[in-house]
Amino acid sequence: MSLRFILGRAGYGKTRYIYESIGSELFSGNDGPAILVLVPEQAAFRTEREILSGSGLAGSFRLRVMGFSRLAAEVLKSVGGASGLLIDEQGKRMLLRDRLSRRCSELEIFKHADSGTVDRLAATITELHRYRITSKDLVEHCETLSFEEKGGCRQALLSKLQEITLIYGDFEECLRQSRYMDPDDALDLAAAAIGRWHIAKGAFVYIDGFTGFTPQELAMIEALLEKVSKMNIALSLPLDLAGREPEKGGIFSDILETYNALKGIADKPEILIETPVMLQPAAPLRFSKAALIHLERFYPGYNRTPFQGMPKGLHLRAAANPRAEVEWTAREIIRLCRDQGYRWRDCAVIARNLEDYADLIRAVFDEAGIPCFIDRRHPVNHHPLVGLLRSAVELQITDWSYEAVFSCLKTDIFPLDRDDCDLLENYVLAHGIRGGRSWLDMPPWAYRAELLREEELSDTGAGSREPEQSAHGNPETNDQQSNNIPGEHTERLLDRVNQARDIVTDNLRKFCSDFTGGLTVRRACLAVYDLLERLQVRDILERWYLEAMESGRIEEAEEHAGVWDKIIRLLDQMMEFLNETEISPRAFLELLEAALQSVDLGLIPPGMDAAVAGSIDRARFPHIKAAFVIGLNDGSFPALPGEDMIFSDTDRRLLKEGGLKLAPSSREQLLRERYFAYMALTRASEYLSLSYSLADAEGRSRSLSSVVTHIKELFPSLRTEDWPIEPGESQADESAEDFITGREEALFYLISRLETMRSRWKESGQKDSGELKPQGLWIDLYRLLLNAPGCGRERKLLQSLNHTNRAQPLSESVMAEMVGPVLHGSVSSLERFTACPFSYYASHLLGLKERSIFKMEAVHAGVFKHAAMRDFVLALQESGLDWGKLEPEEAAEIMGRICKELIPRLQNEILLSSNKYRYLADTLTAEMQRIAVIYTEAAQQTAYRPVGVELGFGHGQTLPPLSIRLSEERRLELEGRIDRVDAAPSGEWRIIDYKGSRRLRLDPADVMYGLSLQLTAYAALLQEYGRRLHSSLSVIGGLFYAPLHDPPLRVDGPRNEESVAHEYRKRLKMDGLFSEDTIHILDGKLAAGQESLLVNLSLKKDGNPVARCGAVSVDRLHLLADYTRISLAEIGSQVLQGQPEIAPFRRGNSTACTYCEFKPICAFDSSLPDNNWRRLERAFREQAFNAMADRIYRKQGRKQETRVRIGYSA
Repeated sequence: MSLRFILGRAGYGKTRYIYESIGSELFSGNDGPAILVLVPEQAAFRTEREILSGSGLAGSFRLRVMGFSRLAAEVLKSVGGASGLLIDEQGKRMLLRDRLSRRCSELEIFKHADSGTVDRLAATITELHRYRITSKDLVEHCETLSFEEKGGCRQALLSKLQEITLIYGDFEECLRQSRYMDPDDALDLAAAAIGRWHIAKGAFVYIDGFTGFTPQELAMIEALLEKVSKMNIALSLPLDLAGREPEKGGIFSDILETYNALKGIADKPEILIETPVMLQPAAPLRFSKAALIHLERFYPGYNRTPFQGMPKGLHLRAAANPRAEVEWTAREIIRLCRDQGYRWRDCAVIARNLEDYADLIRAVFDEAGIPCFIDRRHPVNHHPLVGLLRSAVELQITDWSYEAVFSCLKTDIFPLDRDDCDLLENYVLAHGIRGGRSWLDMPPWAYRAELLREEELSDTGAGSREPEQSAHGNPETNDQQSNNIPGEHTERLLDRVNQARDIVTDNLRKFCSDFTGGLTVRRACLAVYDLLERLQVRDILERWYLEAMESGRIEEAEEHAGVWDKIIRLLDQMMEFLNETEISPRAFLELLEAALQSVDLGLIPPGMDAAVAGSIDRARFPHIKAAFVIGLNDGSFPALPGEDMIFSDTDRRLLKEGGLKLAPSSREQLLRERYFAYMALTRASEYLSLSYSLADAEGRSRSLSSVVTHIKELFPSLRTEDWPIEPGESQADESAEDFITGREEALFYLISRLETMRSRWKESGQKDSGELKPQGLWIDLYRLLLNAPGCGRERKLLQSLNHTNRAQPLSESVMAEMVGPVLHGSVSSLERFTACPFSYYASHLLGLKERSIFKMEAVHAGVFKHAAMRDFVLALQESGLDWGKLEPEEAAEIMGRICKELIPRLQNEILLSSNKYRYLADTLTAEMQRIAVIYTEAAQQTAYRPVGVELGFGHGQTLPPLSIRLSEERRLELEGRIDRVDAAPSGEWRIIDYKGSRRLRLDPADVMYGLSLQLTAYAALLQEYGRRLHSSLSVIGGLFYAPLHDPPLRVDGPRNEESVAHEYRKRLKMDGLFSEDTIHILDGKLAAGQESLLVNLSLKKDGNPVARCGAVSVDRLHLLADYTRISLAEIGSQVLQGQPEIAPFRRGNSTACTYCEFKPICAFDSSLPDNNWRRLERAFREQAFNAMADRIYRKQGRKQETRVRIGYSA
């Protein structure tokens, strides 16, 4: 039994010496003693492969390469002594969470433990195990502390230890009563049993790759020493330090402590400590460049002798941000492999904390086509199987909520394709399917109307209602459309919906029933497993694994292969430890979440040629020619260790003083960071790149690491290279070549460069001049991608240089087929065309619409209010009541009754579906009652009375459609519904259009531009057919918007009830244009010098209306109707031309795009040369009237005197 140290600095050949020694032993045959090689767990596979490949052997029965955990498992498996299976990290966390909940009443510090606290407790218990501290040791230490003088720190530590002792003791006791054991206990058991392990007898042991050992590992080494023939331990320790006392703060102080500790356990008579192998060649074997030799020699010490000359093989780089840093690293790796004969496996990316860069490295390297193994534990918390478990349990907790159901379905594990899943989702959203009863117990689903009445839903056709709509982008512009889609197609869709529903319920029904009643952990776990079996998850994962392997996605394949065992093992541990424990579904989900958060997989390094990326404290980088050390920023490399939230540095010092030694404090860890930096800087044999970022991903500036400062002191001539984000315009082609590392990146920068050149040509007005002419690399690359075989996708993307965002015109034959001889529509649809032609074609000809969602929106409230006002007026007419003689209380009572009848009929009873919506129903009812009272008071002051409510015009309606001739063969027929028509005894009539929005003005400029034609189109219709409605209708009296909203009042101080009512009346008065001859009819009580509370009318002291009110001559009202006919004819003719231009209007801050639902489709971008706003100039009322008069004059050829007579001029 002997111990021999193999000592030397980094790169001096310690690992090579071990490999050669093992190789010579293996060549002696398979009959010799076992050769045990102990390395860090994650390095075992790579180490065994390198030993065998170096010795030229395919395998050996004698060689065993493993870490300490696997060694313990091998020992216990061979000699016995293991109590059962090993609990994993997920089981630990789950068990700890359960223990915490049981001890909740006895705890103060850990009473409200979240998942982070559970993680830290698990880490603390692991640390206690590794340092061989049991719960009994903690009890004794608590007793010692309780007799000592109690200060603030000691009292806090005592409280912590008492609670940790309770939890730790429960944890140990629970494991003792189960068939599981802690893997950390396995090391102690194995150390006690290793004397009976026959393989260790006479074996040769080699230990490499460690910077230190825990007490458990030291005990294992001590037990091995007493059994094996010879043990060799390699340590990165300078020869002149061996045997000395550790220097506090020195780079090698931890290694020296380890060396002395190992000598201490071997200081026994029966163990021979051989003379160390002192590796000190004339030049380090690893390094081939003088600069790298100098770096290794002088970086660790305080004597930083400057390097003379340019440091070849050493590079210092600065990047704009972490992504640019990783992108340039990928480019350099490609350049080395392309130009200098490197292999992928010759390159390594080294970070201090790999998690900061892992996702970036994966994305950038995949895009660049660099095969790369990222050496880390791979989290699987986003794997579809994990998502299925979460959402399936959540589905039961939330009673089949939309989010939980479709989180389940979109894992792609359910036997439901995405098309049917989308169809089912659309139905559920549109119909507000809520609760398990709707899914499990209801008869087959059917399509139902969303709003009040079927005839109010469609935008066009008989029985359509003119929706509240403005081309200005008001939310009320959305046409109301029905879900009652008749025909075979709808039936087929409905069949697919119900078939998809059956698939969902058939697979989840039993799972949900198992989760009801007296739920225990065992029953819940069995229900989850039964669901996985029913869905054939194992077969699905196997199929995904094969597909990923065939596509070369090895990491993804290994994830699919390993996640099943992880989940099944987790369920098994939950049943073992908690079994018949009663638990609620929500508590089970919390337990499951706590365990799933720590589920990860250790991936095996691929055998193919691949670069490696890892953190310096975990990964091994043997035989690396080129190392890229990234993230050399302050606080990142060296890392700033955070202080443990369980045991602070002060706690650790007090525990150490009391005889309980734990892991190093944060200060001690910070000193250890210097050694990690040394290791990172000494991995490369030929090429070392050191890089840092100037800013983080959010653009915040970052400081340099102290490592960079030390490097600059050692190499004064080393210059920092700036890594630009993209090729600069002044760069020569040779410099730009660095950006051309892969097809994707080359294509990106080529398109960017050619776009810049094209912009320059346009700006200069030249087509081919001087420096703007593409030449050299870029034009060569352009020609290559255009002509090379297999570059079809690249050729398509290059066509983006000539991209124009234009909608293609529709042919005359297509328009004839879509429209026919009669263009049917509504006034609002033509307003939409005027606002933006593309929007019209998308909505009204193609029938595109947003997915319907079961929720209360402003448009639904508007429909409710319209219906309430309609039914209110009809109720008065049916009862023979005169609105002007109605009492306010009666109006409120009638409106309340009407609202109560309407509420269940609104969008599948949405206002009765929850307490929130019931409150909204009460609010709407109270609002409509206030509106009814105010309009009743207004009716008492006017001579107008309703003669038509919800007046339909179109085929089969009260009035015929508004028909306008477009050509010899074509005509336009407009259909819709007028909210209300009032008449006065003297024959004047007015049109009222209810509005739920705050925009109430009828602006003649909007009529002139074709953006607001509803009221004026209705006027044109009644000019022609008014007497069919009522024989007394003779003269147009006014066009009004009537608000149906109850606006909140802003007041500066206390207001009495009368002033509040007065303010409400002002807010709810109608606004529009009206004949100046009907002022006395509009408001019979209005006196000179007063402002009307009924309409937008104010009188001067002489009794004449003020200029800014809505009073105009009756000729101007006729002008609006005449102009609207002309405007509608022109718009209809433009529609038939089939030009769906992307041409939204803009007038001031108002645009057609503000609320347009088709923005994602048209992709309008005003920065594109062919996407321009159709700008409309601001026009005052007089200017608008004059412009409309001129247009009618030109269109009809009227004489000037006629133009003056009808009031077309100011």
